[in-house]
Amino acid sequence: MTWIEQQPSRITDDRDFFLNQASEMEQLLNDQGLDPLLITIIKRDSNARIQAEAVLIETVFDAVSGHQLQIRGLLADMKSHRGEWFVDPNTGQIQFSSSAVRNVFESRLDAVKRSGTAVQDAIQSWSNRNKQE
Repeated sequence: MTWIEQQPSRITDDRDFFLNQASEMEQLLNDQGLDPLLITIIKRDSNARIQAEAVLIETVFDAVSGHQLQIRGLLADMKSHRGEWFVDPNTGQIQFSSSAVRNVFESRLDAVKRSGTAVQDAIQSWSNRNKQE
């Protein structure tokens, strides 16, 4: 849970990086001592590409945030039902003391799977756009 709780700031930082790549690139190119005109051209091209991809980038990071939220909910529910489930050491499968707890787990797990699929779909859309260029 601690690790998951730390991730929103990483997700925000990564989102900011992808949406502000031109500034990062400008700094990197300036550090290399390249011609200012070349830097301006590269930055302009980078800004145009990022602007065209902004919706896709936002969709990816929104999906990642949503997935994280679903995982956090699953873990919180499993923690609140501690003692009502265990992992069978022979099969590695989770066993439940009641169908109600099983239903909570399965419902949360389905939500995690759906949000994971949303992340994959968003990344695929972004990737497909980049392949078209």
